[in-house]
Order: sequence, then C-alpha cells, then structure tokens
Amino acid sequence: MVAGPLEPGDPREIGPWRLLGRLGSGGQGVVYLAEPSSGDQSSGQVALKRLHAHSSVDPRTRNVFERELAAARRVDPFCTARIIEAGIEDGRPYFVSEYVDGPSLREAVAATGPRSGAALNRLAIGTATALVAIHQAGIIHRDFKPSNVILGPDGPRVIDFGIARVLDVTVSVSSGVIGTPAYLAPEQLAEGPLTTAVDVFAWAATMAYAANATPPFGETSIPAVMGRILYEEPDLGLMEGPLRDLATRAFAKDPAARPTAQELLLSLLKNESAQTRTVAHIQPGAEPDPRPGRHSLRNGLAAAGAASAVLVVLLVFWLARSGNPPVRPAAASSPAAPVSSVSSASPASPAHLTPSAGVSPSGPGSAPAKRAVPGSLEGTEATLAADPGGRLALTGYGDRRLDPRTGRFEVTDDRTADLAARSPDGWLGAKISESSSRDLMIYDWRTGEERRIRLPKPAHGDIAWSPDGRKIVLTATGKAVYENAGFMLVDTATWRPTFVAIPGRTPDRFWWNDTSDGLVANSGGTYHYTLRFYDLSGRMTRELKGPFSGLLDGPVSPSGAYVVTRCTNAEGPEYWYDCVWDARTGARRGHLHVGLYGLLGWYDDTHLVVYDEDDYGVDAAWKPTGDTNVKDFRGRTTHRLVDYTGVIADLPKFEFMPYPA
Repeated sequence: MVAGPLEPGDPREIGPWRLLGRLGSGGQGVVYLAEPSSGDQSSGQVALKRLHAHSSVDPRTRNVFERELAAARRVDPFCTARIIEAGIEDGRPYFVSEYVDGPSLREAVAATGPRSGAALNRLAIGTATALVAIHQAGIIHRDFKPSNVILGPDGPRVIDFGIARVLDVTVSVSSGVIGTPAYLAPEQLAEGPLTTAVDVFAWAATMAYAANATPPFGETSIPAVMGRILYEEPDLGLMEGPLRDLATRAFAKDPAARPTAQELLLSLLKNESAQTRTVAHIQPGAEPDPRPGRHSLRNGLAAAGAASAVLVVLLVFWLARSGNPPVRPAAASSPAAPVSSVSSASPASPAHLTPSAGVSPSGPGSAPAKRAVPGSLEGTEATLAADPGGRLALTGYGDRRLDPRTGRFEVTDDRTADLAARSPDGWLGAKISESSSRDLMIYDWRTGEERRIRLPKPAHGDIAWSPDGRKIVLTATGKAVYENAGFMLVDTATWRPTFVAIPGRTPDRFWWNDTSDGLVANSGGTYHYTLRFYDLSGRMTRELKGPFSGLLDGPVSPSGAYVVTRCTNAEGPEYWYDCVWDARTGARRGHLHVGLYGLLGWYDDTHLVVYDEDDYGVDAAWKPTGDTNVKDFRGRTTHRLVDYTGVIADLPKFEFMPYPA
C-alpha cells in the first residue's frame, strides 16, 4: 500500500508520531503512514488511524476506550497487525499499529481478479487464525471485510480490530450500526445482541468476495443488500469443496448455528491435511479435472499442507498457553466422502451413486435397509412403540438420523445434517444446499458418497421423492423472490435435472400423486386454494376447486383417493384443524385437530400421523404431550407410535417414511 501526500487540514504530527502521508480514508477515520517524531527508528514505520471528529471521547467514555485498548494490545500477533499504542489528542482517539506493506484484499482482487485453489485456502487459514487470536483476547472485530485484510509479504494480516467497540460508545448516529453493510451479520442489522459469531459471518462473506470478486449479497443499494442478508441465501459462485461447505455453515442466519473461529480454523487445517493425502494417491494417467483453478490447487497442496502443519503446532501451543484448549471437531462416523458435481448441461458420471430403482436398493454390496427397534430413543424422553401395522419407519428425530446400515440413530455430521427428504428405500437423502438454491445435494448411505447437482433454476420450498423412488420434484423459482416458474424433475437413473415451465399463475408447491406419473399442486391465495393435477410434461389434467387452505407435506393418500389440507377457517371452531377431501369430487370426508405441532403424514389410506395433545377444546386450556399417534378422519386415536414424557419445549422433530414391504 503506497502512501499518498498529506492533504490540507491534515496535522503534521499526532502524539509522538510524525505523519509521512495518507494510506487511506474511510467511514471511521483517516489512516496515515507515520514514524516516531523523536527520530527513534526502533519502531520503524507504523500505520496511525485517527477517528473522525464525531468520534470524540469524553470523560464518560474514556474508561471504555482505555479498556478496549488494553484488550487490543493483548491480541497475539498471529496474522494480525500488532497494536503498538493508542491515545487521545484533542478529544479524538487514534490507534497506532504495525505497518504491513501490501495491498488490501479488496485492492488485490480489483487489480488481479478472484482467488482460487491454494491461494484461497491460505487466505482462509490465515484470516481464520487472526480471528481466533482476536476472539481469544475478548474482542469482537465487527468490521471484518476485504479492506481490513492486508496481503503482506508473509501472508494475510487482519487490521482494525478493537476499533468498532470504541466507535460503539463514542459515535452518535441514528442507525446504531457499526460496519460495512455488505459484510454485516443479520443480528448486526437487526441491532440485536452481538457475539463473536458476527465475525464468523463476515469472514465467510470476505472469503466469498475473494473467490468471486463480488460480495455474496450483492453491491447494489444498501436497503437491497440488507434485505438479502436478512432473508436470502448468499451467492457463493465459484467457491467449491470443503471451503464452500464451511462458508455455508458460517452464513447461518442463527448466530448459534455458526462455527466458532477455532472450529473454522481446525476444519480448514483438517481439510488441507486430507487434500494433501488425496494428492499422494492420484493415479497416473487420471483424467485432468477441467474445472478452472483445480490445476493450481493441486500443484499448491503440498506446500499448503506443510504450512498448515506448522500452523497447527503454533496454534495448539498458543491455545494451551492461554488456557483455552482448541475445540475438538466432532468425530465423523465414516471417512470424508468425495463430492461429485453434475450440471444440467453435462452428463452424469456412472461412477457415483447407484440409482434408486424402486423400494429395494440394488447393486453390489446393497442390503435391505434396517429399521429402528422399538424402545427408548437416546438423548430424549421418548420411547418408540411397536407399530402393529408395520407401515412406517422412524427415520430421524432432533439432530439424529437413522443409519439404514445398522438401524441405529446417529448424531448427524456436517454433510448429512438436516436432510430434508429420504428416498422411499431409505438409502438416499436429498436437500437444497444452504449455499445456493440452485444446488441439490444427494447423499448415499451405502457408499458415503455425496453428489452436488446443479439445477436449471433456483429451487423453492420442499423436496419430494416419487413413491417409486425414481424421480425428485422441486418447485422452480422465477425472476422475483417467491415467484414460481414451474417445476424441476431429477431422474435418479441419470441424475440429470429438467425444467418444466408452467405458464400463467404458477402453483405454490408440487407433490407427487399416488402413482409417480403425475403431480398435485396448490394454486391461489391464503385460505382459498385450488388443487391442480399435472402430468410430467406440465399439462394440467384436472383441477379441484376448493375452499382449500394450504397444501401440507405429502398431501395425497397412498391410493390417491384423498387429499389433506389445512381447514379453511383460520379461527373459530376449525382453528388448528386439518381437513380430508375426496380427491375426485372435492367432498369433505373428515377433519381432525392437529394443534400447534401439526400433521406428520399419512399412515395408510384412512389414517394420519400427528403430534397429539390432551385437547380440552379450542377455547379452553389444552396440554400438549408431544405423543405421536395414528388417527382416523374423525380424530380418534387407533394406536401410538412415539410416547413422549418430556417438556414440550424440548420436543424433537420426529420424521417417518413408509416402510417397504
């Protein structure tokens, strides 16, 4: 970073420092290149940042300033610019830090383009290391962004930590928000309680910028960017592999769901180590990967792995010295599986993922999926009852998923957590990627392999497997948010997606009919939906005018004779009720109280599965129990699937699917 000349009005000295030139100016203050006025060159040249006049310190805030300065000085110089001193002159705070000779990440990306491969990995590791050091000192950066990452000759350095807290108590602005909007976490925009999780979110946004040369939530108007941060998913663009997955976790809207800085760093180092081992086993003559950046990544892995090993030793020593041992990553139940990628324009590779051909998995090494054994469910106050009909299998509860190889419920790891939909045979799971609504993730429990399928359109809503397990349907999003354009089908024989446009008023969501050769969807608004039936070409075969309310998950009964929806009235005698309708005539066949916790799905053609409650009437008090029961169309319980005795607030989500004969 080259210093420019001082401008008229700039001081020539601040405290004991002589100003040599301007390094930059921003919303917080002006940064100068400086040296000691005394001529003592032991400190060398430094960067001095003086805050703007509206950030003046009065006696009330001086103690906070001094306390934050003391904390900033405690930050170990791992990938940071060391704070040398700070002071107050004419009521305005200034900070003096180590001068790092190099461009900011923002300047470097603007000049030479986005980073990829080993360069991006090294950037991620260096900046995550800096965050660990900053958080270890009890500081929240709160303004982590590309312009606060300097690419020095010895690697990336993070600057400006410790300033945001001082600004928080000295600046009087109407918004109360400190930081650059494009890199702020949702809780910062909502002015909620702040934790170190805001820096983790900003770190992910900065890495996405480094990989794509654009911020992940755009760079249009401030209101538009803030709206995307609060309500939409980031665009991760060219980010790929473990770093993309880690960034996805860091972008969680819920601060508690994000990894800590220590967890970020340990995950990055683990991935570097794993990638280095993978390179050692590349077979001679293997097909080169045509994706941009992969060649440079492979060539740089050995050096990156060696650097990572040194960094691990330093990190462990430093954390142990400070009294805070590193967070241990959760043990994986199986080795990390390769991720394959299929776009809508390229054929699928036959080397990955056995297609789901009906309810019984086939292929070498396949075996029937094992079902859960009745008994206590570990980690809850719930008991799985024996199902006399043998029709449903419990596939998950809370953060646990059934492993079809063992019949045991295992705590999910990062790759298999929160899979939105299981295939009918139980072996495949599907979910929309948290990093992009155009990526469909498929996980195979037989092989441990994961596949990323690039969809032709962004997906909105839920994933639905066909009853025979041969296809997946997703609702396709249009140009505007929540405007649907049609549906997408993914054939599990080829894993190739196709888009089917629906002209005019597009239904809100699509589900399969009973025979896997057509779809049912709801169209309309609020409490007056129409049910429409389509073939797989997008042609509407018939419609059923209601007054239906919202369509529920898996609305069509196993035979196709009935459809279940919310009842039409939002209040009064049908509050918290679901209604069953004749799928041909639209006649109402029954209704049942499902309460606050809702319907789970069909048990058979004349019974439904619900979270139950001790119901004392809609207008009287009721006591939710959390039991999962099978009920007929009049709401009468026939038998229990799960007996729950715990606190209702701790009730886990139970997931069932039809069990094949």
